[in-house]
Amino acid sequence: MTKDNSKSHIWAIGGSDCCAGAGIQADVKAAQKLEVYCSTVVTALTVQNSHGVQAINPVSTEVFSQQIDALQKDGLPDVIKVGLLATKEQVLCLTDWLFCLARESIKPLIVLDPVTVASDGSHLTLDDTREALKSHLLPLVDVVTANWQEALWLCECQGNNLDVAMVLKLLATLPVRHVLLKGGHQPQQDKCVDWLLTDGQPSALSLPHLADSRAHGTGCTLATALSAALAKGYPLKDAFVLAKSLVYQGLLQTHKIGCGVAKLGVKSLQYRREWFPEYLSISKLRCPSAPFASCDTQHLGLYPVVDSIAWLKRLLNLGVNTIQLRIKQRERQTLSSQIQQASMLAKAAGARLFINDYWQLAIEHGCYGVHLGQEDIEDADLNLIQASGVRLGVSTHGYFELLRALYLRPSYIAIGAIFSTTTKNMSGQLQGIAKLKCLVQLAQGYPLVAIGGINIDNIASVLSTGVGSVAVVSAITKAEHPEQVVCALQAQLRSQGVSDE
Repeated sequence: MTKDNSKSHIWAIGGSDCCAGAGIQADVKAAQKLEVYCSTVVTALTVQNSHGVQAINPVSTEVFSQQIDALQKDGLPDVIKVGLLATKEQVLCLTDWLFCLARESIKPLIVLDPVTVASDGSHLTLDDTREALKSHLLPLVDVVTANWQEALWLCECQGNNLDVAMVLKLLATLPVRHVLLKGGHQPQQDKCVDWLLTDGQPSALSLPHLADSRAHGTGCTLATALSAALAKGYPLKDAFVLAKSLVYQGLLQTHKIGCGVAKLGVKSLQYRREWFPEYLSISKLRCPSAPFASCDTQHLGLYPVVDSIAWLKRLLNLGVNTIQLRIKQRERQTLSSQIQQASMLAKAAGARLFINDYWQLAIEHGCYGVHLGQEDIEDADLNLIQASGVRLGVSTHGYFELLRALYLRPSYIAIGAIFSTTTKNMSGQLQGIAKLKCLVQLAQGYPLVAIGGINIDNIASVLSTGVGSVAVVSAITKAEHPEQVVCALQAQLRSQGVSDE
């Protein structure tokens, strides 16, 4: 669940860039674009312009420490983004302070952007900082963001004969749980692919490589945008999506000051599909050669989720046109019989019946569709489902999973949980209305289903986002008068111009 924007706060520790393209100036701007407040700790005064870095002037360890002490008196932030650490002494000073916080269990999340070489090739840190950083600071870091050169520097290797898989394998040996390998500096590419290693497992996002668009401060901006999104409560993979999109939008809208490298543009993040990355499949998940069968309507309308044939009959008799049967049991013979009966009842009523999880039985009994969660799509035979003509609905819980679902081209996409619910523990996955609106913008053209804690009191706010269907569980099945609730929900849908006919 995202937090109150007005309370999100990060620190940026790094060098000051007098031309404001990189360093803490870029950090402040990136945080503001995601509506997060950014305080700063200066590690060095750099002399640079659009042509490159002319000089680096580290601040003393005493001044470095004084800045941290002063800020701490106003309270710790949600996330600390660490950029340029200009000396070994700064690394050790920061490490000691973070270690003390960790012992008291009050350490914020730490995002380390190991700034070592500028885009123009200028060395920004001294050689003796690497061993101190790897031995002392890295074990206290939550996420490392590194471009190609920085990754090689961290891994102490040369990159002439290395490919991405080799570099990712080396990065996985670092004493840190999460590593983001930035793709802008990778050799011989037509797409910019960023890789996120989480406990050694990679995920990838892709955007077109803008060969004619160079800009100062892309690495600082991405790391700080990631930090800001984490401070707002987004899961790491969602923060990854937002950070990559913000940098891409900045590259599309650069502006020049001087005749050297341009500055990143963009005033705020825009939720346009063409400006967001594509999910890149690197697992066994593979997209069928054609989209899944489309639903016969753009708006699925009221979409109850029930767990028994009795509830199915009851709601079909009330004129419900879309319904999901979610039975949590494993005895196949009984399950097959129930799904067969449900399919016959739905066909007789002219309704769309989706079966949760059991896609083989949905195909066998000619059901309208099947609904799968993010874990289930890894194991299902998606090609067989697509070839059968059975519709596919996919659950999502945020930006990354939405991109993953769009990659599959399913029949509809479910977004949840919008509000807290008694049926599942969705802590950390609540979307809320503001985020739902952004997700709807990114998935325009798809039938979208909002799910999670929706009832008669909040359905109007959900429909105001443009979503064309609401999945309802407890609001109906635990109601004192379910028939009245169904009629009231259907009336709300009609009042918003949402028809499931």
